Amino acid sequence: MYGFLILSALAIAFAAGWVAQLTVGHRRMTEVNWGQVGVVGVIATGISVVVSTIVEGELSGFGPLGLVLAIVMAFVVQAIWTATEEKRRHEEREHERELTPEGLPGHHQPKKRRPAKRRR
Repeated sequence: MYGFLILSALAIAFAAGWVAQLTVGHRRMTEVNWGQVGVVGVIATGISVVVSTIVEGELSGFGPLGLVLAIVMAFVVQAIWTATEEKRRHEEREHERELTPEGLPGHHQPKKRRPAKRRR
């Protein structure tokens, strides 16, 4: 009995995470990241079970309200995850832009010489 509940919760979690990753996930993603789908889905399903339990007053996280909440929460969790990843990538690009080819920070670069003025 409990095995069926656990498998159905995981199925709901993966389905919600997959839908969220397809719609809200990073635009340059070419294939599904199943690890991320699982984490997003489990977090979203856990939050939806807690919220639906509070709203309905009984542990019925697998009802219609729980399913809708799982998908909505998966969108929210995936949006936060994507924003965090994008911020990290942006910081890495900025840091790489500051490095010289030798891997030194930009302030260690030799000063550029201005071209000498030509006399006519």
